[in-house]
Amino acid sequence: MSRTAPHPFSSASRQSAFSAAAGVVGSPSGALTHLRRSLQLLRLLLRGELAALREVADNPADTKAALLLVPITALAAGLGAWFWMALAADGASIGGGAVRLVVLGSIAAIGAWALSAGASWWALRRICDVRVEFLRLARPLALAGAVGIGQLALLFVPISFAIGLFTMIAWFLTSIVAVRAAVAEIDDRSTLISVGLGFAAWALPLSILASVAGVAPGLFVHAAY
Repeated sequence: MSRTAPHPFSSASRQSAFSAAAGVVGSPSGALTHLRRSLQLLRLLLRGELAALREVADNPADTKAALLLVPITALAAGLGAWFWMALAADGASIGGGAVRLVVLGSIAAIGAWALSAGASWWALRRICDVRVEFLRLARPLALAGAVGIGQLALLFVPISFAIGLFTMIAWFLTSIVAVRAAVAEIDDRSTLISVGLGFAAWALPLSILASVAGVAPGLFVHAAY
C-alpha cells in the first residue's frame, strides 16, 4: 500500500512550482518582504530551531522566501571559494577566478540544488512509492541547504577543507529532517534513499565541473586548484 503525504502531486502543483521558481522575486517591496522572511528562517535554522523546517513545509506562503535561500547560499559558496583561491592558490588569476567561482559557480550551485531536489522527490515517488507535493518537499530542502552559507568561511585557509566538510555533513543531516518534515510518517529507508540520491545528484555534477572546467563553488574549489 502506498504511503501518502497530505498533499498529492498534481498538474496544478507542478505549474505552481514553475511559477514560484520563475517568480521568486516580484515587486521591490515584495522582494524585500521575502528577503526578510528568508533571513528570519535562516536565523532560526542556524540557532538549531529545526521546527522551522516543518513550519516552511506546512506553509505555502513561505515558498518564495525558502527558494530565495538557494541563490543566497550559492553566492556564499561561490564567494567562499573565491576567497580561498585568492589566499591559497599561488599563481591563480583573481579576475578569472571571480568569473568561474563566483558567477559560474553560483549558477552551477543553483542548478545542482534544483537537480538534487528533483532527485529527492523522484526517489520518494518512484522508488519508495511515497506521494508528496514537490513544493512541500522543496521548501524545507531549500532551508536545510542554507547551512551551506557557512562556506563563506573558506577564507580561513588552514581549516577550509574542514569547514567545507562540516557544512556538507550539516546539510545532509538537516536534509534528513527536512524530508521528515515534508512527509508524514515516512520510514527510515525512504528518508535515506531520498536524501542519498539527492546528495549524489548534487555532488556528482559539481565535482565534474570543478575537475574539468574549474567551476567550483564552495568545498569543490579544492578539486579545481
